[in-house]
Parts: sequence; structure tokens; C-alpha cells
Amino acid sequence: MTTLTDHTTEELTPALVLAPLSAHLLRDGVVSRDQVIAAQRFAHDTGLSLGDVYFQRFAVSQRSLIHAGRDILNTRLIDPASDPPDDRLIRAFGPTECITAGVLPWRQTGEVTVVLAPDLLTYQRAEPDLAARLGPVRLALATPDQITTAVIASCSHDLAIRAETRLDAADSSRDWHRGRATLWGASVMAGLATLAWLAPGWLVTTLCLISIGLMLMATALKSAAAIAGLFPASFPPRPGPQAVLPVITLLIPLYDERDIADHLIARLEALRYPRALLDVCLVLEDNDDTTRQALGRISLLTWMRAMTVPEGTLRTKPRALNYALPHARGSIIGVYDAEDAPDTDQLLVVADAFARADPRVACLQGVLDYYNSTTNWLTRCFTIEYASWFRVVLPGYARLGLVVPLGGTTLFFRRDILERLGGWDAHNVTEDADLGLRLARHGYRTAFIPSVTQEEANGRAWP
Repeated sequence: MTTLTDHTTEELTPALVLAPLSAHLLRDGVVSRDQVIAAQRFAHDTGLSLGDVYFQRFAVSQRSLIHAGRDILNTRLIDPASDPPDDRLIRAFGPTECITAGVLPWRQTGEVTVVLAPDLLTYQRAEPDLAARLGPVRLALATPDQITTAVIASCSHDLAIRAETRLDAADSSRDWHRGRATLWGASVMAGLATLAWLAPGWLVTTLCLISIGLMLMATALKSAAAIAGLFPASFPPRPGPQAVLPVITLLIPLYDERDIADHLIARLEALRYPRALLDVCLVLEDNDDTTRQALGRISLLTWMRAMTVPEGTLRTKPRALNYALPHARGSIIGVYDAEDAPDTDQLLVVADAFARADPRVACLQGVLDYYNSTTNWLTRCFTIEYASWFRVVLPGYARLGLVVPLGGTTLFFRRDILERLGGWDAHNVTEDADLGLRLARHGYRTAFIPSVTQEEANGRAWP
């Protein structure tokens, strides 16, 4: 697989033209000349802003970057914490849109709206939408963290509601009427009780026949899937080398994780993928002091972020994922659980598979396995179940063109399709299977990659 590589000074120096930001940082001694060369080449090859490359790859502080931007662009620096924005302008553009675009409509001066952005490229990308909704706009600078914090502080409730209602009501379970379901359940139970009283033999015979029929159909389906899995689908060869890797965002919901933080960070650091193209979002609930304290004891690298989901009407994993989605930088969205230990080359496999897959392949599912499979009899049973499900049955379903009920982790999505489908159903605790069904309903496919993520199997019969 072809990946981005660093270039030597000798290769690039003759053609090097210093960008203003690079020249400023080099003059102030913030970066070396070799770092400038590598950063400019990387930004040119990937389309990332030069400031993002310096921050993600060389740990140049956000404050150093915006101070350099102020001198280069001759514009203002504004701290929205000390000079709060006008909430009405944020809502006019949209809180979610502000976070996704990385901009903050701050205040109006006359007929012009001052918009905060971390750099000129970010501002220019958002400028057409900003002007269409707000009229004439002008740039001022603030760090990405300052912008995100200000949007959340001003519109926390809006963002929480958006996370709960992102999916259209027609596709969500949030409007299901519990009373009506209770009435139907009570009616069925009353009917069965009546039949058991009037014709018990007939009822038992009928239920046994239905059970046998369902078991036979399930066995036939799994057998067909097993046979189809013997002929796995392969991705077509790529027409040329993949010179540019995509930015991949990993969403990792955490809750009450006292001891997992060190292991999780170590496993993420082991992933072989360019750090400037990797965006890790650790998603915490507002009442989860345990995980927050655990993360507070370690220093997160520049390509890792911790974010807190504001309080709402419910707390579910899909709601947390919906909240984090606008914060993502990547064109590919991955989902891991806290205890996951993915293969170190898994993200390279994902990038290569998406580059070669049909555009209708919206999701890649990795293989799940257990790293404590030999602990006892119970963990061995779980391992057998996972092996049959993720290595035989689900790939067979995909090969047959059937609906694939996704696993809850080691999932990777094309971001544009995921957003088009409305993300996850915050009110459905089987959000993975639900999303797999919606993908199929809208004509998209799920493919499997031969990359394994190890998890921890429950080894106790009683909690």
C-alpha cells in the first residue's frame, strides 16, 4: 500500500517557497527548517490547512498559530470567553454548522458580522454559507478550542436536542407510543391465556410448530450465509497508487471507565497511521466524573480530544455519537469501544478498502474477537459465538446482498453518507443493527475487512 512519506530536505529545498505562516514560525524559532519543508509538503499533498499540520504533527500551539495569523493577516485576535458572542448569530448560522465548519459568528458591527476562525482557509471555506445566512462578513481570529468552547457555552441545550433528534422522526423510535405497545402486549397475553384455558393442546401444538418452523428458517439462512462466505467478496484493484490518505475520525464513547484510560491510549498510539490525519474523539457523559478524572491523570496528544455530552432527556451511546459527529475532522468516521485493541494496521486497511470499494459501500465492518478467550469455559463460548458471527454468518449475509446487522464497534463509515442518513437513532439501544438496516433500505452496502479488533469477554456468570 502506498502511503504518505516524509521528504528529505535535499528533495524539496530547490523548489521550496515559504508560506507566510511557515516564514513567521521559522523566524520566531517555533519550528525548524526541516519541519517547515515536511509540513508544507504534507499540507500540499493532503489538502489540510498548514496550521492543522503544524498543530497535529509538530505540536505547535494553537496560540502560536493565531498570533502568527494576526501578524500575517493584520486582523484582530478575539477571545470569546472574555468577549462573549451574540447567541442570536450562532443560532442564525446553526450551532452544529458552527462546530462542523470551525467558525463562530461573533458580533455585528454595523451591517457586517465579525466571524471568528482559526485561519484564513477555514474562513474561506465557510464564507459562502456565512454570507448567505448572515450577510456581509469579516474575519477575526480565535483558536479552535476557543471557538468550540464558545459555541457549546452559548448553545449547549440546542446541541443536546440536536443529538437526540438528528434522525428524522419517521426513521426513529422516539415517537413510538409505549402505551399502545403495552396495550398490544396485554391483548396478546390475554388471547394466549384464553386459548390456554379453552384449547391447551391445540395452543401448545401450534406454538411448537411455529418454533420449529422459525428454527428451520434460521438454520437455512445461516447455512446459506456459511456457503456464501466460502466465496468472499474482494475489492477491485485500484487503478493507480493511493498517494493521499483520508483523515479518519475515531469516535470512542466512554462511561465509568476507571482503569481503561492508560490501556486505551496505548492501543491508540500503536495504530500505524499519519498523526496529522488521525482525529480521536473521546466522548464522555456530563455526569461521568470517574472517566474524567482518569483522563485527567494523563496528557492527551494533539490528535486526541475529550469532549463532554451535555445533559439531556436521555443518556445513550447513539446520542453520544450524534453529539460528537459534528466535531469530527475526518471524511471517514470510525467507532471503537473503550476496551478495544485493534490491529495496528487497521486504519491503513480501512483507507485502502474505501479507496477501492464501490461508492455504494457506505460501511466497513471489522472482525471482532476476544483477547481473553482461554480464561474459562464461558469466555470460550463467547469466542465461538463471535467467530461464527463475524467470520461466517455476517460476511455471508453481505455476500448474499442481505441486510447486515452491524456490530457495535470496529465500524467505519463514509461521513457524507452517514450524515445524509441522519446518523444514529439516539432512542434506540440497538443503534448498530438499526443503522445497518437503514443503510440497506437506502440502497447502500456493508463490506467486511480482514482486520481484527480484540475485546474482553465476560468471564463471570453473575456480575
